[in-house]
Amino acid sequence: TQRAHQAQRQLAEENAVMAEIGRIVNSSLDIDEVYQRIGSQVGKLVDFDRLTINLIDRENGTATSTFITGIYIPEIPTGRVFQLSGSSSGLAASTKVTQLILPQSEQELADLFPPMVAAYQAGIKSFMLVPLLSQGEVVAVMRIQSFEANAYNENDARIAELVGAQIAGAIANASLYLRQVVADAEIKDLAKFPSENPNPVARISAGGMVIYANDAASKLLTGRDLEAGDSTLESWRELAEEALANDTPKEAEIDYGTRIISYSLVPVPDAGYVNIYGRDITEAKEVERLKDEFISTVSHELRTPLTSIKGAAEILLNYPDEDPATQAEFLGIIDSESDRLTRLINDVLDLARLDSGQMRWHMSQADLVSVIGTAVDSTHALTVQKNVTVKIGSADGLPPFESDTDKLVQVLTNLLSNAIKFTPSGGLICVRTRLLPNLDPKTGVKMAEVSVSDNGVGIPATELDNIFNRFQQVGTTLSDRPQGTGLGLAISKEIVAHLGGEIWVESQLGKGSTFFFTIPVAQTSN
Repeated sequence: TQRAHQAQRQLAEENAVMAEIGRIVNSSLDIDEVYQRIGSQVGKLVDFDRLTINLIDRENGTATSTFITGIYIPEIPTGRVFQLSGSSSGLAASTKVTQLILPQSEQELADLFPPMVAAYQAGIKSFMLVPLLSQGEVVAVMRIQSFEANAYNENDARIAELVGAQIAGAIANASLYLRQVVADAEIKDLAKFPSENPNPVARISAGGMVIYANDAASKLLTGRDLEAGDSTLESWRELAEEALANDTPKEAEIDYGTRIISYSLVPVPDAGYVNIYGRDITEAKEVERLKDEFISTVSHELRTPLTSIKGAAEILLNYPDEDPATQAEFLGIIDSESDRLTRLINDVLDLARLDSGQMRWHMSQADLVSVIGTAVDSTHALTVQKNVTVKIGSADGLPPFESDTDKLVQVLTNLLSNAIKFTPSGGLICVRTRLLPNLDPKTGVKMAEVSVSDNGVGIPATELDNIFNRFQQVGTTLSDRPQGTGLGLAISKEIVAHLGGEIWVESQLGKGSTFFFTIPVAQTSN
């Protein structure tokens, strides 16, 4: 049919343009050249009157308009740096979802994103913002704009996302190249022993005399930093003698109590001295320790249900004529411990997917009342077993919004499960929601707040800062702490952050805890 032929032609054109974009991306590390050439290709697939690429700086919470093609708008020039908070680019970057902004009036746009009014006054009536992701992180946002009202639809978004994936690769390659150039410069600077280097750098002779020491090294040598002083020089002298004697570089670590410094000693035998480069690895060592502890904990938690399953199975095998009631009891043990094992494995897999950026997100229209109901239903067996009451208080007027419903249910289920574990028999758990009155400064949209309160044992103030950390459990000082790996809260934090919200806890020992999280509830795409 004519429609089928037209679809085939469109697909062939898409493939040809994508192939050309791929060739452009792989042919140059000059990102400005890549932007110019890709801009002309995008226009073959998606009509636009202005195209902007805003490079994201997560560390500073800003974006920079690095490339603009199309109509000139004086208020929005190339090189403009702006805050992500409250901007349309910030929304696309925080949600990692393409945003179609199709305002019906200037006032509607001003209410959503005031900085975009200048573009509207210049004639732009439709905006499509595409997050450019590389290895799961948003590196830039491509903003495609048109004079035509309601110019873009979901098919345009699909095509723009395909283009965006290729551009993200170009940006990542250019950034990698720039980092390599910077790294080469840093190596050259280290060779010159810059005094401003925060890590210890020194040069000592074969006899142990200090030829050079930057500020960081001098503090170690004089004892002004940590309890070092003469012991540091003695350690360096021994390591230097060994490196010179063998004419080979040497690696060593020195634990100063509060900090651990890793040293690389590079001998220069002809000159009779050794260059010493230090690096503070205290944080890296702590991460390594926490990972080892995590592996040990997970191994233990895996063995516990497996032991119960194996024990129950052996009893059933050895006593085949046991009465039905006993058989049902041991089959129940196998069933519940299998569920426990499955939950543990799923938590570990979720954490791995979040770390690698491979977690799948399914954005659709969500409803908080339905989300809460599903989470409460999924934990009903636990509440009955623990004899705990769950009370729900939902605010009126919460609008439907775009989010990942399954992930929201997962967060609430984790919070409810924790509350049930730490609430005594006969206790009360309250789930409340409310619409926050002001626009969120980070996302620029309305936010809903969800809270889960219990009247359990509470959390020590000293542990509140660590409660969402991964690889460790909070509450080890409590003798009646339930068993678990402590991954649920870490996973919940990652999910809430990805969806554009925040999560935190307030607690009093002996009175209970309240976990809060926020989520954007404005209609974020059309």
